[in-house]
Amino acid sequence: MTNMSMAADDTITAEKIYNANMMTLPNGMQVVVVENPRTPAVTHMVWYRVGGADEIAGHSGLAHYLEHLMFKGSDLVPAGEFSKKVKSWGGNDNAFTSWDFTAYFQTVPKDKLEAVMRMEADRMTNLNFDDADALTERDVVIQERKQRTDSNPSAQLSEAMRAALFVNHPYARPIIGWDHEIEGLTPQAAREFYKQYYAPRNAILVVSGDVNTRHVYEKAALIYGSIDNGDANIRQTWARVPNIYGNVTVTHDHSSIQQPIWRKLYRAPGAGQDYKKSLAFVLAENMIGGNTGRLYKSLVVEQQLASSVHFHYGAVSVEDSTVSIGITPREGIPMDQINNAINDVLQGVIDTPFTDDEIQKAINQIVDEAVYEMDSLTGPAMMLGYQLISGVPLDQAETWIHDLDQISSSDISEIIQTYLVPSSKNYHAVTGHLLPEQKKETSTLPRGEG
Repeated sequence: MTNMSMAADDTITAEKIYNANMMTLPNGMQVVVVENPRTPAVTHMVWYRVGGADEIAGHSGLAHYLEHLMFKGSDLVPAGEFSKKVKSWGGNDNAFTSWDFTAYFQTVPKDKLEAVMRMEADRMTNLNFDDADALTERDVVIQERKQRTDSNPSAQLSEAMRAALFVNHPYARPIIGWDHEIEGLTPQAAREFYKQYYAPRNAILVVSGDVNTRHVYEKAALIYGSIDNGDANIRQTWARVPNIYGNVTVTHDHSSIQQPIWRKLYRAPGAGQDYKKSLAFVLAENMIGGNTGRLYKSLVVEQQLASSVHFHYGAVSVEDSTVSIGITPREGIPMDQINNAINDVLQGVIDTPFTDDEIQKAINQIVDEAVYEMDSLTGPAMMLGYQLISGVPLDQAETWIHDLDQISSSDISEIIQTYLVPSSKNYHAVTGHLLPEQKKETSTLPRGEG
């Protein structure tokens, strides 16, 4: 067991954000507890180190499909009864899949913690769905893709841009899967994927709420500790993402689009790759994006080139993550002008670095948002789980807010120069244009030519 010391109270100390405690069961499962007695309830989350990036070629969407099938029953809890039980207790539950992980959570009255632990532990090892139910659920996933992607031109552009950015890498696959590959998924493929990865050695349990840490440890050791890993694998190391040469632009026009949209997706280090650079990007997101950031001031207020802007950094990633910039140009503004204006703003961050006062203001906003999340019941389990599953150690997850103070304006300028400026050798980006559908004109050759 590791990190067994108990927190003196449930407040955020100067040193720690969550005051979490962690132990590791003999079978390799990590157990993390955040005590929060404000409400007599608890959030219980199991995070698996397996997601869309772990699928074999030709089986895209399998991790997400299995997430659906995890609600299709076991010997202990028949199909459809898991969520019904949780709701009957006045709680709620759900699950979600990403490229790096799949997570399952329940928020219930604190006296039901042991019950949800037993149900979750049961479906970790005793999932038992029949083929008919599994094939019906596959149809549900197919419909989900049609609603989310196939009928959404913005999602279609995002999917195409990511595929171009992460060429020859598992991150290029859509989490929900390519449409034709979802149709080919089988119940047997889901069972094999389940046996391959769903095991304690690949799981992190996070419990947050009105609980006693030692009591949770004891219950976890009793309920989860008895589960054998069997033949379950640890995820394989993925190949490096190759360099992108040339300027890649993806253009998508659609009849439902009225206003053109300009986008760019850049590769950047994730929190599990480079902790300090990740923190610098968190600050950059606040100071470049938003309604007070440099992009908004320049493109919307001063130059009046755009009606809206966004700048987003996705910190939660085991390997390369992304920075995305989205712009809605004003009518008549060409895409090249937007592209140049974006590059000017980013170069401006290098030439005219942020002041200490600007950085401190951004830190204060981020801290306020984090404290707000900490006041919720599910917030600490989500925030901490995201970081741990991405490879951030607990000690860094506990101090990331305070570690923002160590980020300087030169750190921010450096990451912009390294990853977002086209002249850099580490610049890898894809530009996207979402446009109103162009009228197709039929042309004829002049007489006498053919």
